[in-house]
Amino acid sequence: MKDQGYLGAVAVAGTVNPRWFMLFEQMNTPESFYAVYAAYAVKARFSALDVKEMLSPSAFAHHGDLTSVGCWYYGAAVARSGELGRVLEPGWEDNALVQRFMAENETFRRPIAGPVFLLAGGADQSVPPESIREAAEEACRRAVTVQFRLYPGLDHDPLMDRSTPDQLDWIERRFAGEPAPTNCGALGR
Repeated sequence: MKDQGYLGAVAVAGTVNPRWFMLFEQMNTPESFYAVYAAYAVKARFSALDVKEMLSPSAFAHHGDLTSVGCWYYGAAVARSGELGRVLEPGWEDNALVQRFMAENETFRRPIAGPVFLLAGGADQSVPPESIREAAEEACRRAVTVQFRLYPGLDHDPLMDRSTPDQLDWIERRFAGEPAPTNCGALGR
């Protein structure tokens, strides 16, 4: 059912492109523990998934504690300790349940009823800004009213703080009845 009061959405450094984000996890980054969270999400959706088919033995050994003991700071500490090593098993992305999960969560797979404001930090080490730009381009191709804004030099957390005035302005303008801006033309629509 369509919500008649829906005015739009703001996504700040969001994982709006799960496929890109999950593939990004193949890199050795301090945030490599996110792949453990991704495996947890796929398992939550598809109980038949054997998480060992996604995670390396060292990452699987931390699966329970990373998904129940702590969140980001705990995961970062474990990752930076070197205990996780290689996180993903080779060929993990070929697993049928993983592929189905990514397809079901494809960006803008289903129509949405309002505009979207997508914000990305140009130096984000957690969510690749290129993935958010690609999501914006896909939204444009699907005729979604989207405004994409890149904040050069900002990492994940500083983006949250420094973009707040822009977020609030965008939201206030929707409540004031102003049409949402779009920069699809500049994104290659």
